[in-house]
Amino acid sequence: MPEWCLKKEIINITQTPHISDSLQKLGFIKSDPSNIEIKITKNWYRSGAETYGLVFNIQTKSEIKYFFLKACCPTSCTISIDMITEQWITKRKIINNLKISVPQLYAYHSGLILEEFIPYHLTPKLLNTKNSNKIKNNIENIAKGLILAKFNPINPFGNLMSRGNDVVWVDFGSDLGMPDSKVITSDKILNEAILKLKELNL
Repeated sequence: MPEWCLKKEIINITQTPHISDSLQKLGFIKSDPSNIEIKITKNWYRSGAETYGLVFNIQTKSEIKYFFLKACCPTSCTISIDMITEQWITKRKIINNLKISVPQLYAYHSGLILEEFIPYHLTPKLLNTKNSNKIKNNIENIAKGLILAKFNPINPFGNLMSRGNDVVWVDFGSDLGMPDSKVITSDKILNEAILKLKELNL
């Protein structure tokens, strides 16, 4: 996708008339649109079972921010893309209300979601003496939250991301399932949390 097409997409997804208005929504309050550079750092790729993703940054003279543009591509189309996206946004809010960190959401429209780019996969190499306790607590909190909301997720700890010192939940699709599931999954979630902690040597 050329940068000029991306600029049009940013305007569309933020539902603003001009790129200057879009920039305000994205946190560039006082920036002159003529002095910004929009650069794609990773073009469209398969980012999940139900998503494609594109990574880009917006740079001014004083700052640079990275963003993730996610396209909803569900495996089943029994309902519309817009309805599926709304489900994902609803589940995102539920997860966030459980004090589980999620990427900052900037805008969504017509099956596209614009959010904060989370750079790191949660692997043992990421851990150090400064962040290990916080990451351990984050994983335990995720397990408690999923159980409390009665989610029945598939592989809940297999796709965790990080800003470098925390754990970020990024999957709000069908693998997460819906809240208030009638299937009792607390033992499964706790066991998988323990396995993840062991994998990270925590």
